[in-house]
Amino acid sequence: MPSHILVSDVQQWLEPTKLTITTVEPSLEATAFEYVASSLSSRYDPAGWLDTLTTPKLVKSVESMWYAGMLYKRQYSENTDESGYGTYLLTYVATLVTAISTGQADIVDISTIRAPWSYPVFWPDDDSTLIADPKVGGDPTDPLGAPRAFTMGQVF
Repeated sequence: MPSHILVSDVQQWLEPTKLTITTVEPSLEATAFEYVASSLSSRYDPAGWLDTLTTPKLVKSVESMWYAGMLYKRQYSENTDESGYGTYLLTYVATLVTAISTGQADIVDISTIRAPWSYPVFWPDDDSTLIADPKVGGDPTDPLGAPRAFTMGQVF
């Protein structure tokens, strides 16, 4: 699986005197991408983010920040003084992901945003009643159907 971030993307978040990398670990990168993509999938479709060329710049930045934060946490796991920066990066990533997924921030390289999901205004509606009505060829056992519960002329 191709990587969505480069060494230079990650290295920008690392202090060069404390931690430098020469390669991007595929398993950690996959986890970073999964976290970011799944967090943003309610608003954006990550199916087209296949590699470094097709992944939006902000997504790569957030993913590389998460990757760097996890590297710091792992590298300095026994020294609580040094892993504070890793915690900061991970907290900032969570804040950015929340802002992007809730619409407080946008990914500027993407023009298509998923429509917000909502419940139907009223259910059962006419369509669901027809799906369940055997008089018009419907199936009363269809889970999408709702049998007519009342009519306007019905006296209670």
